Amino acid sequence: MSNTNTKKKFEYRNEDDKAYGLAGMMISAGALNALELIHSVSLDAEGPMVCFTDEYHHLLCPTLSPKSVWERLRRNLYVTAAMTVGNVMARTTVRDGKEPSADKFQPIIKAMEEEGAETLSLDADETRALFDSLYQRIYRVFHNPRLQPKVHELSHRVALLRTLSQGDIAYELERL
Repeated sequence: MSNTNTKKKFEYRNEDDKAYGLAGMMISAGALNALELIHSVSLDAEGPMVCFTDEYHHLLCPTLSPKSVWERLRRNLYVTAAMTVGNVMARTTVRDGKEPSADKFQPIIKAMEEEGAETLSLDADETRALFDSLYQRIYRVFHNPRLQPKVHELSHRVALLRTLSQGDIAYELERL
């Protein structure tokens, strides 16, 4: 899901904003029980802040059925999009105390539609249903009043630690 328009829409205002975004991505991955797909995260990365594991990238294996490969690709799309939505929610809902406008999610939906059509042969309606499902799930996470102070705490830890391994991420999320 890398799209030039998506990248332009998700520029960070400052390092604090970036730390909230990364915390939102970590929390979303944790909420989806998908931490095994993340190798590490880094606030200082020049490229993507999230480095995924080989399990995320290498799906072609002679022992996997085509259906299993398709399901893993679909899960990767779901997780990646959910992490992106979590980035927006942490920055807008938690940090700024505002509801994100619907246009904030249009680049995510567009990137999902492109990836879904190319990789999974999904039509726009199927992709939209997938987005709606993940949006509702991540919305509930970041609108939980008990979790919001923990998002603030995690973003401060991310700013302090800078780079976290998969084990570090699990530890920090358990602390919440």
